[in-house]
Amino acid sequence: MTLEYYRDQIDRLLRGESSEKFMLNGSEEHAAIIIERMFATAKKDMKIMTRRLDPAIYAGEEVLAQMESFASDPSTSTKIIVEDIPVESLSVHGMYGYHKALPNVEIRRLRADIADQLKFNFSVMDSEKYRFEADKTAVNATVRVDDPRFANEAAEYFDALWEISTAA
Repeated sequence: MTLEYYRDQIDRLLRGESSEKFMLNGSEEHAAIIIERMFATAKKDMKIMTRRLDPAIYAGEEVLAQMESFASDPSTSTKIIVEDIPVESLSVHGMYGYHKALPNVEIRRLRADIADQLKFNFSVMDSEKYRFEADKTAVNATVRVDDPRFANEAAEYFDALWEISTAA
């Protein structure tokens, strides 16, 4: 499967134009496409819980362009919790630049003692659709559009983590 075909399939899935209800992700390229298309199709908010804000996933030209487009609407919200990233790496990350420039893009850091307890990562779009990595040390994930209850619970869990995280 080519990356363009995968991008089209993810786009159709997130827009509700696919008969599929989920897709798998097994590479950094796939993960970047999913995040890109989530930003492209989100209407109100994006919540990203990530171990290290991997530039291979979160700093590509297409991802940053879609994030900027999404965040250009001041009624939207992008919140990112990072578990483990050195301050010097964060300060030169493309998403951090948007965090500094746009009030509706926020990045926080999770305390190490809490991060150590978490085994997973996830992203939630509009509290309805999500990407979930059961093992945060791998890029294997599932993108689902048919489980709004889980997506909403993940968004609420994110909000609880957000409250105990600190400014980046």
